Amino acid sequence: MTREIHISLRKTLPIAAASLAFALGGCWIILHAEAFATRLCGGWLNVLFFGGCGMFLLGICLLGRKRPLLVVSDEGVRYNTLLRPSQDLFFPWHTITEFRAAKLRGQAMILIYVVDFPERYDRAGRVERAAMRFSMMHAETPYAITLSNLDCPAEELLELLNTRLAEYRHRHGPA
Repeated sequence: MTREIHISLRKTLPIAAASLAFALGGCWIILHAEAFATRLCGGWLNVLFFGGCGMFLLGICLLGRKRPLLVVSDEGVRYNTLLRPSQDLFFPWHTITEFRAAKLRGQAMILIYVVDFPERYDRAGRVERAAMRFSMMHAETPYAITLSNLDCPAEELLELLNTRLAEYRHRHGPA
Protein backbone atom coordinates (compact mmCIF):
# COMPACT_ATOMS: atom_id res chain seq x y z
CA MET A 1 0.00 0.00 0.00
CA THR A 2 1.38 3.40 -0.98
CA ARG A 3 0.73 6.60 0.96
CA GLU A 4 1.45 9.94 -0.69
CA ILE A 5 1.90 13.06 1.42
CA HIS A 6 1.67 16.43 -0.28
CA ILE A 7 2.58 19.99 0.57
CA SER A 8 0.09 21.62 2.91
CA LEU A 9 -1.89 24.37 1.19
CA ARG A 10 -3.29 25.38 4.58
CA LYS A 11 0.23 26.22 5.79
CA THR A 12 1.73 27.65 2.59
CA LEU A 13 -1.05 29.71 1.00
CA PRO A 14 -1.34 32.25 3.87
CA ILE A 15 2.37 33.01 3.60
CA ALA A 16 2.06 33.41 -0.18
CA ALA A 17 -0.97 35.68 0.28
CA ALA A 18 0.87 37.82 2.83
CA SER A 19 3.83 38.18 0.47
CA LEU A 20 1.58 39.27 -2.37
CA ALA A 21 -0.21 41.73 -0.05
CA PHE A 22 3.15 43.31 0.83
CA ALA A 23 3.93 43.49 -2.90
CA LEU A 24 0.63 45.32 -3.47
CA GLY A 25 1.60 47.67 -0.65
CA GLY A 26 4.84 48.31 -2.51
CA CYS A 27 2.84 49.17 -5.64
CA TRP A 28 0.81 51.66 -3.62
CA ILE A 29 4.04 53.24 -2.33
CA ILE A 30 5.40 53.52 -5.88
CA LEU A 31 2.24 55.28 -7.03
CA HIS A 32 1.87 57.64 -4.05
CA ALA A 33 5.37 58.36 -2.69
CA GLU A 34 6.94 61.65 -3.68
CA ALA A 35 10.56 61.01 -2.78
CA PHE A 36 12.65 58.92 -5.15
CA ALA A 37 14.36 57.06 -2.26
CA THR A 38 10.99 56.12 -0.79
CA ARG A 39 9.75 54.83 -4.15
CA LEU A 40 12.96 52.86 -4.64
CA CYS A 41 13.42 51.41 -1.14
CA GLY A 42 9.84 51.23 0.05
CA GLY A 43 8.22 50.46 -3.25
CA TRP A 44 10.32 48.69 -5.84
CA LEU A 45 12.35 46.59 -3.41
CA ASN A 46 9.13 45.63 -1.65
CA VAL A 47 7.52 44.61 -4.93
CA LEU A 48 10.56 42.67 -6.13
CA PHE A 49 11.26 40.87 -2.87
CA PHE A 50 7.78 40.13 -1.58
CA GLY A 51 6.25 39.74 -5.03
CA GLY A 52 9.01 37.34 -6.01
CA CYS A 53 8.65 35.37 -2.78
CA GLY A 54 4.87 35.28 -3.12
CA MET A 55 5.00 34.06 -6.70
CA PHE A 56 7.66 31.50 -5.75
CA LEU A 57 5.50 30.17 -2.89
CA LEU A 58 2.42 30.13 -5.08
CA GLY A 59 4.34 28.14 -7.68
CA ILE A 60 5.55 25.76 -4.98
CA CYS A 61 1.94 25.25 -3.85
CA LEU A 62 0.76 24.50 -7.36
CA LEU A 63 3.67 22.20 -8.17
CA GLY A 64 3.53 20.56 -4.77
CA ARG A 65 -0.06 19.46 -5.23
CA LYS A 66 0.79 17.62 -8.44
CA ARG A 67 3.73 15.73 -6.99
CA PRO A 68 3.85 14.39 -3.43
CA LEU A 69 6.70 15.48 -1.19
CA LEU A 70 6.83 12.13 0.54
CA VAL A 71 5.86 8.67 -0.71
CA VAL A 72 5.76 5.72 1.68
CA SER A 73 5.50 2.48 -0.27
CA ASP A 74 6.21 -1.23 0.11
CA GLU A 75 9.67 -0.63 -1.36
CA GLY A 76 10.69 2.23 0.93
CA VAL A 77 10.44 5.96 1.47
CA ARG A 78 10.90 8.55 -1.30
CA TYR A 79 11.47 12.15 -0.24
CA ASN A 80 10.90 14.32 -3.29
CA THR A 81 12.37 17.76 -3.75
CA LEU A 82 10.27 20.43 -5.41
CA LEU A 83 12.98 22.34 -7.19
CA ARG A 84 15.39 19.61 -8.25
CA PRO A 85 13.57 16.36 -9.07
CA SER A 86 16.86 14.70 -9.96
CA GLN A 87 17.88 15.06 -6.31
CA ASP A 88 14.99 13.02 -4.89
CA LEU A 89 16.02 10.75 -2.06
CA PHE A 90 14.92 7.13 -1.97
CA PHE A 91 15.45 4.99 1.12
CA PRO A 92 14.72 1.27 0.65
CA TRP A 93 13.39 -0.30 3.85
CA HIS A 94 16.43 -2.57 4.19
CA THR A 95 18.71 0.49 4.52
CA ILE A 96 16.69 2.24 7.25
CA THR A 97 17.60 1.54 10.87
CA GLU A 98 15.15 3.89 12.58
CA PHE A 99 13.02 7.02 12.45
CA ARG A 100 13.14 9.52 15.29
CA ALA A 101 11.24 12.72 16.00
CA ALA A 102 13.40 15.76 16.74
CA LYS A 103 13.18 19.50 17.02
CA LEU A 104 16.16 21.34 15.56
CA ARG A 105 16.30 25.09 16.06
CA GLY A 106 12.54 25.18 16.59
CA GLN A 107 11.80 23.15 13.45
CA ALA A 108 9.99 19.81 13.91
CA MET A 109 11.57 17.00 11.91
CA ILE A 110 11.67 13.26 11.54
CA LEU A 111 15.24 12.00 11.34
CA ILE A 112 16.04 9.05 9.08
CA TYR A 113 18.92 6.81 10.15
CA VAL A 114 20.38 4.61 7.39
CA VAL A 115 23.05 1.90 7.20
CA ASP A 116 24.31 2.88 3.75
CA PHE A 117 25.40 6.42 4.60
CA PRO A 118 29.07 5.89 3.54
CA GLU A 119 27.99 4.74 0.06
CA ARG A 120 25.52 7.62 -0.28
CA TYR A 121 28.21 10.07 0.84
CA ASP A 122 30.70 8.74 -1.72
CA ARG A 123 28.14 9.17 -4.54
CA ALA A 124 27.19 12.70 -3.49
CA GLY A 125 28.50 15.88 -5.10
CA ARG A 126 30.46 18.59 -3.26
CA VAL A 127 27.45 20.69 -2.30
CA GLU A 128 25.46 17.67 -1.15
CA ARG A 129 28.44 16.45 0.92
CA ALA A 130 28.68 19.85 2.62
CA ALA A 131 24.96 19.71 3.42
CA MET A 132 25.40 16.19 4.80
CA ARG A 133 28.28 17.26 7.05
CA PHE A 134 26.23 20.21 8.31
CA SER A 135 23.27 17.94 9.07
CA MET A 136 25.51 15.42 10.83
CA MET A 137 26.80 18.17 13.15
CA HIS A 138 23.27 19.11 14.21
CA ALA A 139 21.18 15.96 13.88
CA GLU A 140 23.42 12.85 13.97
CA THR A 141 22.11 11.92 10.52
CA PRO A 142 22.17 13.75 7.20
CA TYR A 143 18.56 12.88 6.37
CA ALA A 144 15.55 14.59 7.90
CA ILE A 145 11.96 15.13 6.83
CA THR A 146 10.85 18.67 7.62
CA LEU A 147 7.30 18.57 8.90
CA SER A 148 6.31 22.22 8.68
CA ASN A 149 5.13 22.05 5.08
CA LEU A 150 3.49 18.61 4.96
CA ASP A 151 -0.25 17.97 5.11
CA CYS A 152 0.17 15.13 7.60
CA PRO A 153 0.49 15.61 11.38
CA ALA A 154 3.92 14.77 12.81
CA GLU A 155 2.69 12.04 15.16
CA GLU A 156 0.69 10.35 12.41
CA LEU A 157 3.64 10.40 9.99
CA LEU A 158 6.09 9.07 12.57
CA GLU A 159 3.65 6.28 13.48
CA LEU A 160 3.17 5.42 9.79
CA LEU A 161 6.92 5.26 9.13
CA ASN A 162 7.67 3.18 12.23
CA THR A 163 4.76 0.83 11.52
CA ARG A 164 5.87 0.26 7.94
CA LEU A 165 9.48 -0.29 9.08
CA ALA A 166 8.33 -2.81 11.70
CA GLU A 167 6.21 -4.62 9.07
CA TYR A 168 9.20 -4.82 6.74
CA ARG A 169 11.44 -6.17 9.52
CA HIS A 170 8.79 -8.70 10.50
CA ARG A 171 8.73 -10.01 6.90
CA HIS A 172 12.45 -9.73 6.07
CA GLY A 173 14.39 -9.45 9.34
CA PRO A 174 16.23 -6.43 10.76
CA ALA A 175 18.46 -4.14 8.69
